[in-house]
Amino acid sequence: MAHGETRTIPKYIKGVKHVETRGFWEPETMNAMRVFYDFGFISKEPIKIGDLSIIPRDFLKIRLLTWKQKEEDRWDWTTFLNVEVIGKKDDKKLKYIYDATHPLEWGKIAQGRMTAVPMSIGIQMLATGTIKTRGVFTAEGSDINPKAFFSELAERGIKIVERKEQVL
Repeated sequence: MAHGETRTIPKYIKGVKHVETRGFWEPETMNAMRVFYDFGFISKEPIKIGDLSIIPRDFLKIRLLTWKQKEEDRWDWTTFLNVEVIGKKDDKKLKYIYDATHPLEWGKIAQGRMTAVPMSIGIQMLATGTIKTRGVFTAEGSDINPKAFFSELAERGIKIVERKEQVL
């Protein structure tokens, strides 16, 4: 399933026409996914195995979700997030690029922290009244002040770097 932002951002930000998410994993996982794809394990078409009919994709999903990798075999990698926004401002086509990085010493727990820390900041902003939006909402559907939010991220070691480029 794709990230929800691909559907929610165009609802809340005027003029947005296209949103996509991309991701990557360590090279070993990416190589395995290529093999799974090449051999049909991503297929939704049922196959017969004896008296059973299974969907390869469902089998692979269940197997991967129940597989327990030994901790010593895990690759020590970190998380890097990148957002690119392309649009027009003052009749100029511009690209804004945002990179989010974390302290390298977070190591194997970086992915968890990169999820938990922003969520924690949002909850604290709700609790203190900094965010006034109530009910169930997405970040882009609320009154979160991005500069204040990014400042809170920086205090916890997550840095957001903004770059701007003119697109020809």
